[in-house]
Amino acid sequence: FLSGTGGNAEVSPTVVSQQEGVIRVNCIDCLDRTNLAQSVLARWMLGMQLEAVGAVTPSERDAISQGDSMYFSLLQEAHKGMWA
Repeated sequence: FLSGTGGNAEVSPTVVSQQEGVIRVNCIDCLDRTNLAQSVLARWMLGMQLEAVGAVTPSERDAISQGDSMYFSLLQEAHKGMWA
């Protein structure tokens, strides 16, 4: 994850964080469990990324990670608006 240069070509971007690994989810016997595991990991990572850029507070991050329906409704509406 890089911080931006703010349009200033003379300033090099700074590395803020770096990926340190991957998570592989593979359930041969049940696609539903695979989807569930990936959905839990995606919510957790989304909360972490939104907090890292200052878009949410730690308590909001936790609510997103736990699948709080109020926050997810807001995120879904924002996502639909971006892709409409």
